[in-house]
Amino acid sequence: MINLPRDRMDQVVKRFDMLEAQMSAGPAPDAYVRMASEYADIQEMVAKIRALRTAEH
Repeated sequence: MINLPRDRMDQVVKRFDMLEAQMSAGPAPDAYVRMASEYADIQEMVAKIRALRTAEH
C-alpha cells in the first residue's frame, strides 16, 4: 500500500509523465541517462498509484 498524501502522489505522477515526454523528445545523451534513471526509480510507485486510483473509481 502507498502511504503518501494525495498531493504528493499527484506530484510523483506528474513528474513521471513529464520525464516520459522529455525522454521521447530526444534530449542529449547525458540528460537522457539522468532522466531514465529517475524514471526507473519512480516507475513502480507510479504503477501502484495508478492502480490505487483505478480501484477508487
